[in-house]
Amino acid sequence: MAKCFLFVAAVAAVALGNVASAQTQAYPPAGYAPLLFDPTDTKYVFRLNGAPWICRGDTFCKPVKIEGAADKDLPQAAMESLGSAGPRYFLSYKQTNFEKGKPVVLSCVEERCGKLDTTVGEAHALGTFQVKQGDRVVTRAALLRQVEARNGRAQLLWCADSGCSELPLTRDAELYLSHMDNGRSDGRNAAWLREKSGAVFTCAQPEEGVSDQLTCEKSKFVLSDFPAAAAPLAAPVAAAPVGSEADRVALASSIDRAIVAGDFANADRLLADATRRYAGNAAWPPLQQKLAKARADRDAQLHLAEARRLIAEARRFAQVGDFPHAEAMLQDADKQVPGFAETAKARSEIAAMRTARDQRYRERYQYYAAIDQAFAAERLWDVERLLAEYAQRFNQDDEYRSRAGRLAQSRADATWQARINQARAFIATARQATDRGDFAEAERQLVLADRAAPGFPEINQARVDLSRRRIAAEQQQDGIRLILGVIDAAFQRKQYDEAERAIEDGRRRYGSYDGWTDLQRRSASARQGNDRQANELRTQNARTLELVTAARRATTQGDFAAADRSLTQAQAISATMPEIAIVRAELERAKADRGRQDAEIRAMAASADAALARKQYADAERLIADGKKAYPSYAGWADLSRRLAEARQVTPALKGNAPMPAQPAAAQAPPAAAAPAPAAAPPVASQLAQLIVVARDAIKRSDFAMAEKAVAEAEKLDANAASVIEVRAELKGAQDKSKAPPAAPAQPAPAAAPVQPPASRN
Repeated sequence: MAKCFLFVAAVAAVALGNVASAQTQAYPPAGYAPLLFDPTDTKYVFRLNGAPWICRGDTFCKPVKIEGAADKDLPQAAMESLGSAGPRYFLSYKQTNFEKGKPVVLSCVEERCGKLDTTVGEAHALGTFQVKQGDRVVTRAALLRQVEARNGRAQLLWCADSGCSELPLTRDAELYLSHMDNGRSDGRNAAWLREKSGAVFTCAQPEEGVSDQLTCEKSKFVLSDFPAAAAPLAAPVAAAPVGSEADRVALASSIDRAIVAGDFANADRLLADATRRYAGNAAWPPLQQKLAKARADRDAQLHLAEARRLIAEARRFAQVGDFPHAEAMLQDADKQVPGFAETAKARSEIAAMRTARDQRYRERYQYYAAIDQAFAAERLWDVERLLAEYAQRFNQDDEYRSRAGRLAQSRADATWQARINQARAFIATARQATDRGDFAEAERQLVLADRAAPGFPEINQARVDLSRRRIAAEQQQDGIRLILGVIDAAFQRKQYDEAERAIEDGRRRYGSYDGWTDLQRRSASARQGNDRQANELRTQNARTLELVTAARRATTQGDFAAADRSLTQAQAISATMPEIAIVRAELERAKADRGRQDAEIRAMAASADAALARKQYADAERLIADGKKAYPSYAGWADLSRRLAEARQVTPALKGNAPMPAQPAAAQAPPAAAAPAPAAAPPVASQLAQLIVVARDAIKRSDFAMAEKAVAEAEKLDANAASVIEVRAELKGAQDKSKAPPAAPAQPAPAAAPVQPPASRN
């Protein structure tokens, strides 16, 4: 009660104070200074009496905490906004008791801020830009920083919610830039930068609101140098020391070695130093030409590698019947390498696959079986596609209308709508995982979405976006591998300064990679004469690469368990190796593709089984042959071939193509006056065939409950059918064999043997 009384008294006192000062209090309050407002993520950062605060649209305002900075020092600090990228925002911070008073860039999420990296130097905001990713719009922040440790050398940073990376303008050349202004140019948001030489650069997105990068082009403007810089610059140039011939030869050798190793940033830096120290020497132009050619060759190789990755993705989409998105991948490949012969070849092969798929079903009963199988698997979009093909070939008859009505009823069901919403939630989680680079988790979430709503078109679109992001990430991994090679070569030559420079360059370009700290620790140990860690690193990397290669090979062969074991071992040896995450994503993708291919296989097997039930042996033989060609690893083709051979032995008069002349009569039956009567037969036959396929698949998996259910449903349709009697006998035999091992432990191996000989004899 006492606490309650005190609280009420305090509220009353505040209320009276507010009434008394209502006429004089200003709004905004004294000491208020805005820093940043992000309408996309609904966050607002400001200072009140010097202390930083953040307000969100759905929460209370909170004071911002800066790691390593005392709260009492915050009011005296200099702070400026550098923009935002998704939930992350950036501030420049300078305070006497923080980093020796040097300016730093802070990376903040909610009310927590920490240093972006270890680099210090003045930073300026170049703007916040929007980027379209699929059906979403995300934000990026562009920063310009003058690195104090490098005499103000510029860094142009492109920042996302996962971190910042340096753009090629400053990454590949030594430039000294200053920020001039921001504005609109050619219908785009742009920033203008001035180089020490007086050149002016215009930086903007190539396609505003779409491109996930900032490109800078040298404008036609050239500004004379600052007057204050003219006098001091003349003396050092005139007094530049002239090195010895041995130094020049060593420098040329270092440049050539950097070019051969692909370390173009270091080669640029060394060339700039060489032309300054040995101006006019004839050795530098050939090296500059060699560097330009090497850089052009590498760019061409990168484009070629990306085109090949896109072609591989196109083949993968085509393999599971997603031909529109396969063509989209090929169009992206055309943009990378126009007129590429491999792209044309892949387009031709995919067109042939599409034609073969379109010709898979030719008769009404084949469509019935495939549609009923799609209904059983709850692949409603496959049902829609098959119905559209059926209507185009046979018009909209009673069978079409019956199944179309069933499709509409299934889609309107509340349970199905709930599953659609669940699939959308999985897709959203997958996109979030994609944004942070966790491609394996994104693949797993899309698999869950496919289980909730098989064949949902939004899943396919998310897969396409994921493929594009993964290809871009693989290109980044190529860059990381190149830098790691340079570092390893420097370790072997015991050139630790060069190794540390490459490590710092890699950290600046690929900040998301976790291995830089470990490499710095190993470099420090090697400097002290203990290169054991560096040698261990080389051995670990070699072993990890062997395991990753084995995992990739097992994934290609379909042995997912072996691939998972290899990746787990690789993760335990070298958790930060870039290849592990890529191959892990490939494994999850292969698992997802296996599930999608299984649906295609079941539909083909059901159609072949329906052909056998109708004694259409030529059709059955063609479908089995097509299935073996498209999916050779499926064991069920041998069983279907055996049953086809046995059926032809029972009815020798119907061998070969004998059943085919009867097909036109069957096709003419629906338009005849008596069409409704015979039209009822194909659905019963197709449903019967589909149930038998389900039962046999369940028997192979020893899922006797599912098999019993399917056989019972088939017996309700036609208990006297030969195929029903046969599958009932197969089920009984399998159940008897499953009970044998407990009575006789030595029997497990022989028990499985009777199931296989029919398939192997074929």
